[in-house]
Amino acid sequence: MKIGVIDTDGIFNHAFFKGKNIKIIRYNHGINGVKDWNYNFTHSEYICSSILQENPTAEIILVSIIGEEHRKKGVDFIKALYCLIDQNVDIINLSLGIESIYYEELFRACEYAKSNNILIIASHSNNGNMTYPANFNNVIGVTTKPSESYKLFNYDHENNDIYYNSTLPYISYFHLNQYNLMIGNSFVTAKITGILSNFIGDCNFDDKNLLIDLINSPINKVTKYQDYRDENFIFITNRSKDPLQLKYIEEYPNCKMIIDINEIEYFKADGKDLEGVSLFIDINSYKLSCEIRSKLNNIIKNKWAVYNSILSRYPHYNFVERLGFYKEGITINQYLF
Repeated sequence: MKIGVIDTDGIFNHAFFKGKNIKIIRYNHGINGVKDWNYNFTHSEYICSSILQENPTAEIILVSIIGEEHRKKGVDFIKALYCLIDQNVDIINLSLGIESIYYEELFRACEYAKSNNILIIASHSNNGNMTYPANFNNVIGVTTKPSESYKLFNYDHENNDIYYNSTLPYISYFHLNQYNLMIGNSFVTAKITGILSNFIGDCNFDDKNLLIDLINSPINKVTKYQDYRDENFIFITNRSKDPLQLKYIEEYPNCKMIIDINEIEYFKADGKDLEGVSLFIDINSYKLSCEIRSKLNNIIKNKWAVYNSILSRYPHYNFVERLGFYKEGITINQYLF
């Protein structure tokens, strides 16, 4: 799977990117223009990591059109689009746009991508302004819209737009060791791109059947902890002695057992011990959860039949991984996306 990204420049020296396949074509060098964020990463690093968190084996070709001059000219945008088409990418992520009058040349570039069976997913403006190419009918636009449902996103077939549920928490960058959530259509767009990139080739996105199936899936939601706090729980944690962790567990009055990850292999509880009990995974290190993934998977798969439910406070498993569990009859309820 080859994914094109048009965005800022980046360094990509975080451990998450080690071994990932990222090629950078620099039309505009340098990252000074995006340091105003007061965050640890450039915009493109956030965007590419979201895509790779959902599809770790994807190849990313990043064309940077925003650098030290912090510019985003229409001519660079169009040039970058044709560059990615020439690179034979399967999908293009545009977590940016141009707020201006209708741009015919940009529309033709998107139409050319579509004629080459390249799916474009583009962000609408955060302030509601008309934004291109997200407002073109030949790309999938991504924006936010409040909903009383716990669903993460919905699809508007008429406007060819995906609406992310703005009443729920936004995007987590737990995999970059960042605990605050990120707000903005651009981050949602990257997450959607990563998810859908796993299914390119398995469907024709013109009929949108697979997209609709994903939206209707029980995996397409987050869980609110208030709905589960009165259940009987077993906690799996990496900080069983930490006062803050113990204080958090106290919010669940029916905690039956606390298991430290260092003692997971000794977890021998049988069906009677687990009957009517829910499993709460509360490991606050993405790196650590990857290191013990096989043990964690065994706990989930070997014991799931007797659990009331399985909850994960942090997003250790991506959308497709959770979908795989679901196909085996196991639903992992997720607090953060």
